[in-house]
Order: sequence, then C-alpha cells, then structure tokens
Amino acid sequence: LYEFILARSLGPPKFSLVERFLPLATRTIDLVAVPRVRLVSGAKIDFHLLECINVDQILVLMHGMAFDASLNVESCQAFWKKMEFEFTLMMLNQSQPLPQIVLVLQMLGSSVMAESFSIVLDDPEKQSTLEGHTIDRLTTLLFERPEAPPGESPYEDHELATLQIETIRVLNGLATTKHGSEVLAQHRTAIGRLVRLLHVSVTKLYDLPPTKHGVLDEAAKGPGFSTIHELTSSLINLTVRLIYHLLTNYGDTINLREKLMVIPGGHHKFLVSLTRLAFSEQMVYEAGLDNEALDAAHEILDGILSPEEGEAVVQAIETPRGTTGTRVSTFG
Repeated sequence: LYEFILARSLGPPKFSLVERFLPLATRTIDLVAVPRVRLVSGAKIDFHLLECINVDQILVLMHGMAFDASLNVESCQAFWKKMEFEFTLMMLNQSQPLPQIVLVLQMLGSSVMAESFSIVLDDPEKQSTLEGHTIDRLTTLLFERPEAPPGESPYEDHELATLQIETIRVLNGLATTKHGSEVLAQHRTAIGRLVRLLHVSVTKLYDLPPTKHGVLDEAAKGPGFSTIHELTSSLINLTVRLIYHLLTNYGDTINLREKLMVIPGGHHKFLVSLTRLAFSEQMVYEAGLDNEALDAAHEILDGILSPEEGEAVVQAIETPRGTTGTRVSTFG
C-alpha cells in the first residue's frame, strides 16, 4: 500500500504518511537487524522472520521516501525528525548486509540541510552530539569489512571498495554546507581517519593490477583489467578533495598536528601519501588519479612545508614500482 501511494505521489511524501510509515518500517526491520548486531553476545537470528520480512524491500521504500522528502526543506525536516537515531547507526553497523548499509548511507546523504544532517532534533546540544556520533560511525565504517549473511558468498574486494566510496561520498556531501564542514573540521578523529584512509589507499594502489584505460568494450577486459584499482583511484580522488576542502577553508580552526595524533604515525602518513600524489605522473599504477586531486595534494603540502622541508620530503619519497615524479616542486 505504501509503495502504491509513493508511486502515485507527484511531490514530497505528506507528513501523515511519514509519521505512519517510518515507525512501522523501523520496528519491522529491528526484528531482523538487532539480532545481527548482537550475534557476538550470543543472540540468535530467527530464520523464520528472515523469510517473512523483506528488509531490502522496506529499505528501498524508505530510501525512495527519503529522497522524495529531500525535495524541500520542510518535508526533509519532517522525515528526519521521525527517523530514529539508534536505527540509523545500527543499519550502518558492519553486521548488516552490505547492500542494506549502502541504502542507509544514501538515505543519510539525502538528509543534508543548511543547518543539520542526519536526525533532526529541537535541542541544539543533542543535535550536535548526534551529528558527532554520526561522523564517528561513518569514519569508522571506512575501515570495516562487513560479512555476508550465512549461506552467501563473502563480499568481494570491489564490493567493499564501493562501500568505502559510498561512505566518502556521504562525507563529501556533508561538506557541501558550512555547517557540515565545520562539524567535520571540529570532529576529534575525522581528519585523522581520512588521512589514514588516504595512506592505506595510496599504498594499496601499487599492489593492484593497474587499470587498462581506453578499453571501452567490456568483453575485451581480460584478467589484467582491475576494477578494484579503478575504484581505489576514485576513492583517493574523493578523499583528497575532502581533506583539501577542510584544510583550505577551515584551516584556521584546525590544529592539524593534534588531528594527526589520533592515528599512529599520522604526520608521517600525511606527508608520504600527499607527496606521492603531488608528484604522481598518472601512469600505470597511478592511472586514474585526476589532476584536481593531485593539484590539491600539492597545494596542501605547499601550504604547510617550508622550501627546505619540501625538498627533504621529495628526496625521501620514491614512487613504489616507478620513479620519482617529474612535477616541479613549488613548496614554500
């Protein structure tokens, strides 16, 4: 019935529909999703409920409703005021099936408004706290590996990389507003985790079969073609842009040294990954890295290093499986 009503609706869903549907949907999904999270503590999944409750279908309806609601501020606020914070975080837990996590991530991306994202509360202090928890969950999800439900094949690397990209896209979406950018910039661990992700991804790039660019025919992509390499390049591009946005627009409020201390070897990882990118030649293992991201990496380094420090870093870095980049250093 709800699906029929949504299909015939020409505009954002009416509040009365949101008010009735969301509590019913979340409580129904809870019957399956909560035991998944509690498996580590001995909880058991009721497989009869799994057969009776189509979580994917319910989430698709919620997904459509969230995006329809995002068409205007009033309906978007109504939707996210009715959503439950605990439900949202639970569905972003690595215990949930990966496709369901992606649906909720995309829903969360639709929640971004000028003064808020995620759940909307009337209490500004509680709102701020929940937004911080949301960023904490998102930046943690970047490093988690969801496990496929029993009886299903394990998730492949390209599926996990796609999840990372969906997550970083949500974070980039938050940064499209001043409010979201400020919350990200002020978060205790967000920038450090982004740097960790960048370092892991740049290092990984050189261990993967390189992408064959210029091959348009899908059938012609043989064993040497690497989807995961292409996805990793995209992840790096998105991550660099986000770090660049935060450091260049909110650098005055960011204690970078303090932010990098939240991860082991943070300052080293920051310099190494950005220097590799700044002097990339975009060939073979570095194919897929775009000019905008590489220029951003160079500009970040240019803003924090003296000429002497810059030259020392360049001399210390040699691109794995290749030569040092030929881009001209302008540090300082």
